[in-house]
Amino acid sequence: MNKKLLILLISVFALCGTAMAQSTAFKYQAIARSVNGGLLTNTPLNIRLSIRTGTPGGTVEYQETQSTTTDQFGLFSIEVGSGTPTVGTFANVNWTSAQKYIQTEVDLGSGYVVMGVSKLLSVPYAIFSFNPGNPGKTGATGANGATGATGATGNNARMV
Repeated sequence: MNKKLLILLISVFALCGTAMAQSTAFKYQAIARSVNGGLLTNTPLNIRLSIRTGTPGGTVEYQETQSTTTDQFGLFSIEVGSGTPTVGTFANVNWTSAQKYIQTEVDLGSGYVVMGVSKLLSVPYAIFSFNPGNPGKTGATGANGATGATGATGNNARMV
């Protein structure tokens, strides 16, 4: 009985830790339109997103594909960083190296078509991290640790 309870508790703690983990992806929403400008409502889409560095036409640092379906208004919502990577890895994007741009492409059946490129902007909690305020007071110095074992005697040879 105790073994089963222990396994149950470990499982619950593991699930809670996973559920509370901060995602490294970010939300992205867009309205999908046909080449004629009409809304693509309730339509399955293949999306390709690219993170470009420096300029809207800069080097693709990361790229992924995702499949989704638009709603009755042509809106789709996805998480960038949760798709299937085709260039680079999301975890290795150097967000501090230069301005980043996101390029959105949609495959309407005849290959990917660029729908636009937009500058990525900071979100409020990221802006706060640039200036988190004054640090708190320094805490008391802890006690000295135990003295370690004496090392082996070295060679007394001298260089001349």
